[in-house]
Amino acid sequence: MEGPNGESTSTDGRIPVASAASPQATIAERAKAAVAAESSLDVSIDASSLSTQNSVRDKDLRGPDFFDAANFPAIQYHGRGIRRAGDGWVVDGSLTLRGATKPVPLSFTFKGTAPAQPGKPGRVAFHATAAVKRADFGMTRELLDEIGAVSPSPDVWIEIDAELLAAPPSGSSSPRS
Repeated sequence: MEGPNGESTSTDGRIPVASAASPQATIAERAKAAVAAESSLDVSIDASSLSTQNSVRDKDLRGPDFFDAANFPAIQYHGRGIRRAGDGWVVDGSLTLRGATKPVPLSFTFKGTAPAQPGKPGRVAFHATAAVKRADFGMTRELLDEIGAVSPSPDVWIEIDAELLAAPPSGSSSPRS
């Protein structure tokens, strides 16, 4: 099968999208995409579930110098509308970390589709990227030690591989139930 940009999907219907990069986390998401300008993306990540597979580093990341999961249990992204940008697309949204909300556009590219099969919904895969300055969210530990100042440029790059499932037809049960 071929996607709108000529990308092909695998013959077994699976789209290889998620890489083994860290951190991993518990994520709740909701995406609505019917008309690009009316589309939305809402993601909430349980900050205490962040995992790099290194317990010492995980404790540090969840602590007060970084995500401060005890005081700010959720990392949230709210995107509204999708627009074309070059060879890809952009969701204009806001990221909330440690109680600070900043605009963060999420650029993404289409990776492929898998058609619906009996008992399985259709799927579409994307790769998305964004860049932020951690100081904008109150995470400055080590910045002063490392470079002597808070960087004026982004110093954290976010990469997301996602596979979205089509909503079941109205009146039918969800394949996840």
